[in-house]
Amino acid sequence: LWTVATLALVGIGTGLVLHRGFLIWDPAVYYFATIPSEMDWNNAWITAVGAIVFSVLGAAVPAARAADIDPVHALRYE
Repeated sequence: LWTVATLALVGIGTGLVLHRGFLIWDPAVYYFATIPSEMDWNNAWITAVGAIVFSVLGAAVPAARAADIDPVHALRYE
């Protein structure tokens, strides 16, 4: 579960950095001098926390099922 939480944090952090720093925008193509969007940090934090919570919850169910299985019994069928 820690791996899932770590990957979620790295992905969210990378996405936020890339959103703010590396946007490619050619004004000649889009007829705008700037990007017509604003970053609402409140929504960004809510989305980031929600993504982490649902990532960990999504990994917790299979991890709990795998923890209940006897390894010898599971390997017998492979």
